[in-house]
Amino acid sequence: MKGLPTANQVQKTIKRNLLLDGLVIFSIFLVIGGFAYMILNPGKMKSDVRNSDRNTAMLTIIEAMKAYVSATGNIPSMIPLNRTCASIGNEICKTGISDCKGYVNLTSALEYTKDKTLPIDEFRTNGNGTGYYISHDGEGSLLICSPLAERNVKIELKQFMY
Repeated sequence: MKGLPTANQVQKTIKRNLLLDGLVIFSIFLVIGGFAYMILNPGKMKSDVRNSDRNTAMLTIIEAMKAYVSATGNIPSMIPLNRTCASIGNEICKTGISDCKGYVNLTSALEYTKDKTLPIDEFRTNGNGTGYYISHDGEGSLLICSPLAERNVKIELKQFMY
């Protein structure tokens, strides 16, 4: 037959329960604080979504260039040789624009893709550029970047093509 717990055992049980209760309460406050931060900072969420869209757009551009390289065996000749992506003359021209002077016109390179248009950054509201820049390094790699990325995020994609 078991006897009653000793005073020492009771104290240990109380301390253990207090510790667990404290951890549960702390976790609840952490979750509530996280939700409050998200609710009170919707601008961060929106800019994160736009930056994610920029990543997706750059992947779309790289897939179009892969289709071109696969069909022709070469990187499109209109892409400038430059190891720095966001340089003057490296911005991609919007699809269907007749005046692409000063931009990289990839319209002819899109003939090997299903989608014959290029994505445009939503912050690129004027001019004939898409807001995305492209160059190649002369060693078979393309570099695509989005200098309009928000919150000091650097969005670049380097892809070896062959």
